[in-house]
Amino acid sequence: MKKYYDRLIEPYLKNLMKEFSAIAIDGLKGVGKTVSTKRIAATVFELDKPNDFDLITNIPDILISQPAPMLIDEWQSRITLHSHLPLRLLLESHCN
Repeated sequence: MKKYYDRLIEPYLKNLMKEFSAIAIDGLKGVGKTVSTKRIAATVFELDKPNDFDLITNIPDILISQPAPMLIDEWQSRITLHSHLPLRLLLESHCN
């Protein structure tokens, strides 16, 4: 198993994830975006995994019942009109 090196951005990410209902993390492949965020998130959905994608698609309310902060990884690979509904529900539920 590879040794994990704490990233300087992690305390900043923790603060952002407490303050905002959603943040986007963009960057080159393989630099640690997902690994770093998984260490902070209480709930993780990886939409490139069929089980997670099917769960969110078929039971969108599951997003509201899960603890925050939440990582929805690889969402950009599953952009459809239908997949915007659960993300909207998630953002609205965490804004209230």
